[in-house]
Amino acid sequence: MQVLRQAFFPDHGLPPQHSLSESLAGFHTVMQEEVLKTLKAIPPNSAPGDDTLPPSVWIPLHGIRSDILTNMTDWSLCSCTLPTILTRVLAMVIPKPEKPDYSVPKAYRMRSLLLTLSQRIEHLALARMTGFAPNCLAPLQFACQKGYSRLDAMHLILEKVYKASNDKLYSLALFLDVQGAFDKVLHQRLAEIMTNNNFPLYLVNWVQSYVSDRSVRITDGVASEPSFTAIQVGIPKGSPLSPFLFKVYGSPLCHKHQRLGIELRVSYVDDYSLLAMSVSWQRNATILIAAGNQLQLEAN
Repeated sequence: MQVLRQAFFPDHGLPPQHSLSESLAGFHTVMQEEVLKTLKAIPPNSAPGDDTLPPSVWIPLHGIRSDILTNMTDWSLCSCTLPTILTRVLAMVIPKPEKPDYSVPKAYRMRSLLLTLSQRIEHLALARMTGFAPNCLAPLQFACQKGYSRLDAMHLILEKVYKASNDKLYSLALFLDVQGAFDKVLHQRLAEIMTNNNFPLYLVNWVQSYVSDRSVRITDGVASEPSFTAIQVGIPKGSPLSPFLFKVYGSPLCHKHQRLGIELRVSYVDDYSLLAMSVSWQRNATILIAAGNQLQLEAN
């Protein structure tokens, strides 16, 4: 377990902290209908967290006492606070298929199992943040929005390649993946990007509470760590909110696709595709090498 913890949750030291504002500008009271709409949109088979409480309990509870979840969610967003007990993450170790050596951490992936109550609040916060996505996200950042699926991204790339072929041009693509992307998110930088892109301050502050003071306990389904250990960097994998937050975090990289001869720069959460089109394979390769190196520098 210790080897896996060092690989997936390395100790980066205490990072700089975002200075919270007391402004509630843009906040509006959470309504019972807003909570119910969010509950119905959540997959009923979502895995529970350390409390083992299944997500199926929340809709019946809301039908009996709709004020409970409504008031809890309203308090959380209004106070810009996600209680520490809801930031505990049960990290499930899952072996990757067909790996030659399962004695190394790279042969495994981590899936964060969050308390289902936390997931309910996250989904509602996500619904509110999505309305501010156009302020921040580039047009070719896919995922987390209707009409921006992985399939839509592939159709866009193939359409460009097909058009280039008709114009007697060669197409070459470079596909990149940000290794350990969610684990490397700096909280202060995320807050700066959200603030600069006019997200309401109460949502910026709530996100800081959501990502800060987290703790994790690793399990493989048979053995588990005895206690939770604090983590100071990153956002949890498996959270309904994390893919959107990483898109926001990576948005500065996606506003610069018309450089170095790149025809198209598409992203899907932490996956990037660079497409070059020209009269020769060699020129495309030269363009992609330069653009890939530049993207790596910007990401660091």
